[in-house]
Amino acid sequence: VRSPRPANARAKRFAEEWLEKNWIHVFASDAHDLKYRPPILSHCRKKVAQARGEETAARLLERNPEAIINGQPLPPAPPPVNPAEKKAKKGWFSFLRK
Repeated sequence: VRSPRPANARAKRFAEEWLEKNWIHVFASDAHDLKYRPPILSHCRKKVAQARGEETAARLLERNPEAIINGQPLPPAPPPVNPAEKKAKKGWFSFLRK
């Protein structure tokens, strides 16, 4: 595995954060053909399963895409985390740290 370029590292960090906050409905590939850019998502599925469990991996990489293709509603999912709920409370003297 080669180390990611800075732009890829930033994209990875966003994806991990959004996954944790339940902001992602589907993981997909930008594949253009089967020879040069094949739609292989097995590594992604493994990482999602490790981070959030097999149920989440199946929902994001199988059931949700299938529902979209078939014009059906998305299966039930955990509610998204509100960004304000994740922020740590500031202490009384936090203004002194600036």
